[in-house]
Amino acid sequence: MTETVPSKAPGGSESRFRHELYPYRGDAQFLSGTLGFIREALEGGEAVVVAVPSDKTSLLRAELSDEPAVAFVDMTTAGPNPGRLVAAWSAWMKERGQGDRPVRGIGETAWRQARSAAHLSELRYHEWLLNRAFAHSPTWSMLCPYDAADEDQDTLRSLSRCHPLIRRDGQYATNEEYLGGNEYAFDALSAPCDPF
Repeated sequence: MTETVPSKAPGGSESRFRHELYPYRGDAQFLSGTLGFIREALEGGEAVVVAVPSDKTSLLRAELSDEPAVAFVDMTTAGPNPGRLVAAWSAWMKERGQGDRPVRGIGETAWRQARSAAHLSELRYHEWLLNRAFAHSPTWSMLCPYDAADEDQDTLRSLSRCHPLIRRDGQYATNEEYLGGNEYAFDALSAPCDPF
């Protein structure tokens, strides 16, 4: 059963875009949370777009038996480049929504593949930008799994500030750590390297 907690658009108005962080530990919790999210969608006649690392794709495919309402997308092109992700999600949502059909997305960034601290910062910024880009979308919600067992805890804390909602034990609730407002706290840039 899902707790109904509206997220807030920039400026404090209610938004129907639901953006949830799902901290999990290991494959069993990953499957439990994501499959619960997917089953909620299927019961409501919603389409689902899944964009997760390939090992997680295999886990979900094994459980879903080629469910036609669930589409898996290849993140190898858009995934490494945070600047492409909002446009990619917009296209995937439009393609699967077919008019006004609600769509749920599951997006897990491949954090281990981040090339630098600056790249990590841009990936986090993408998560925050989703709230602004889709603030007034009535037909989309997104779950962002994050493996809290072996990932950087500083990144988890930063990500938490980018998600208005947090999912635990099959329910979502308001995330008290969410930044909200109109400003994102950028990480300081490193000093330029000496060209000589």
